[in-house]
Amino acid sequence: MAKDIRTIKLDEGLGDVKFGADRASVKMILGTPDEVDLQENSEEEEDKTETFHYDDLEISLSFDEIDDWMLTSIATSSTEAVLGGKHLIGLRKEDFLKEAEGMDLGDKHEEDVSEDMGENSWLISFEESGINFWFEDEVLSEIQWTKIWDEE
Repeated sequence: MAKDIRTIKLDEGLGDVKFGADRASVKMILGTPDEVDLQENSEEEEDKTETFHYDDLEISLSFDEIDDWMLTSIATSSTEAVLGGKHLIGLRKEDFLKEAEGMDLGDKHEEDVSEDMGENSWLISFEESGINFWFEDEVLSEIQWTKIWDEE
């Protein structure tokens, strides 16, 4: 049976890769990552993030120490990724906005992030859905989404 690693499922994961999975489970599905980064998020104890990068699949998966190293965030730049039945990577910003209108993602927040990310970079986020869309030169280059955690 073929693995689904292209269907973006909000609050759930990426196809067969589910939020809440541990690192070993992800490796069983995707194999050994091409690169692993460990980042300290703050000076607090137990505030690290480990990210698996799968170059050929064009996905990155992040595991947070504070959440017992469970999968908490996924990012993709693959043109094969699908959200709501649509391939969005590579769309111009105005075309993306038209597609997003029918997806019931919640309230949109748009931010010019050129100062941090390079000239003509934009972030469009939908907090209610836990999803971010990153644009370079008016073209969608990456989709990043997280598990939506219950405040309790």
